[in-house]
Amino acid sequence: DVTEAHAARERQQRNERLAAMGQMAARFAHQLRTPLATAMLYADRLERPGIGERERADIGQRILARLRNLERVTREMLRFVSGERAPEQHIEVQSLLGEAADVMAPLMAARDNAFICEDHSDGAILLGDRRGLAAALLSLLENAAQATPQGGKVHIQGTANSAQIRIQVNDSGSGIAPDALPRVFEPFYSTRTDGTGLGLAIVKSVVEAHGGTIEVASTERTGTCFTLTLPRCRQAAPRLLDATEREAA
Repeated sequence: DVTEAHAARERQQRNERLAAMGQMAARFAHQLRTPLATAMLYADRLERPGIGERERADIGQRILARLRNLERVTREMLRFVSGERAPEQHIEVQSLLGEAADVMAPLMAARDNAFICEDHSDGAILLGDRRGLAAALLSLLENAAQATPQGGKVHIQGTANSAQIRIQVNDSGSGIAPDALPRVFEPFYSTRTDGTGLGLAIVKSVVEAHGGTIEVASTERTGTCFTLTLPRCRQAAPRLLDATEREAA
């Protein structure tokens, strides 16, 4: 029956659109959650008695930075919805790791976890979507924080050779069961009851969109290591003119 076949196709298309909308909403929420939690921690410090004006101003600047981060994420998601591709940027590994550390350090401290961020990339540069890569790192770090018990350790490290950049996120958490390990990057698969099952799938898609790979190694009750391998940009980042040079130009 042609009518029934047409109706079945419409139902299938509707279900596909709903699934895509669900994935987009989950991605949006996942990217907003960590910067928002950081801003809330800083805001809580403002209510403590005896805080000095200098510290108050510093906290205010940190809150503003996180709110600007939220605004950028929102703008990127709107661009994603419209189908506009993010422009490629020259991204220093050092600054990418530093940005992630700024967001995660207070959250790790609140959990009483040691947090170590090391850059041994020697000025290596990536070419790609800065916001997408930053969100991918935050997703991995947030997962590491949630898996690590109080008093544990989370470590992010960047290294590079002439052709590749490697970023590793290690934690001393509960680890991943061997039967679950092959499925962690599958969409909608989660080892947590409150998980969306999209975080690691999105991370994988971002890394692969940049021509890279992601691997995971884990031992139960010992910890987990995610390794991102990305192509190194051989072209130097364009140098920004200082104020004197801009006036001369």
